Amino acid sequence: MTCQEARENAAAALLTGQKWESDVDAHISTCFDCQREIEQLRSTVSLLVLAPPAATTEGPGDLLLHRTLARATRERRRRRIVASIAVAASLLLVVPALVWGISNVDSTVTATTPSPTILRTTASDPATGVKGSAQLQPSVSGSELVVEVSGVKSGTKCTLVMVDRVGQRTRIDSWTADYAGEATVATQISVPASQVSHVELIDASADEPLLHFSFA
Repeated sequence: MTCQEARENAAAALLTGQKWESDVDAHISTCFDCQREIEQLRSTVSLLVLAPPAATTEGPGDLLLHRTLARATRERRRRRIVASIAVAASLLLVVPALVWGISNVDSTVTATTPSPTILRTTASDPATGVKGSAQLQPSVSGSELVVEVSGVKSGTKCTLVMVDRVGQRTRIDSWTADYAGEATVATQISVPASQVSHVELIDASADEPLLHFSFA
């Protein structure tokens, strides 16, 4: 390998960030002139502007630099074009997939998280003087029932009974009315809200109905 070839290869490697050929190492290890020339190129490479130079009548050293710059410029331009094509191609694949993913997530959330239906009712019984309200809504284990009553005579033993749509009766809670005659009961029942027909408040001692909440 000649000094000219070694210097051109070394300069091109420095300017493009690549490793030069093994022949260059073999040459500059025994050529002090090439070592000095390459060290000068290494120290000034960060100041070089990679643009094709205009033709001049400068000396051999400058001609080497111009040739090397032109070679490096062509190589970097080719790399930029290839990289741009790769990025554009990847975007063509990613953007439709992203739009589909967002649309799919939105439709999934809409389809799987409907608002629960809450049933509410009120009742009063002029004969007993008892009145109140009841709320029924779906839950994980069936339904959640909340009943509020007032006007119950103090000391009355109260029982709350749920009746489903096939007529089966289930006792769900009981208590003794305090002096104010008011109570709030919140409980879970295993029957789905859509299968509850009505809820009865009963005087357990006399086995007489005090109030009727209908969900029919």
